[in-house]
Amino acid sequence: MSGEYPANWRANLALGAAIVFLMISLATVGTMHWLAVSAAVLVVAVGLVFHAIVTAVRRAVHVCARTVVKLWR
Repeated sequence: MSGEYPANWRANLALGAAIVFLMISLATVGTMHWLAVSAAVLVVAVGLVFHAIVTAVRRAVHVCARTVVKLWR
């Protein structure tokens, strides 16, 4: 399984963006409860978006490295 990356990174990115949108929507209510919930949701969203970006970069580097090795041979 080494070298394989999950194909659902786009779904993770979309979910993270949806959570960020939800957090902004809840924050506009202005109550402390919604702000606390929004902060927790933001942490999850940032984690999902970061994971999606890292996965995409790792996949791109892996593909480029494989191509270079093939061309080198």
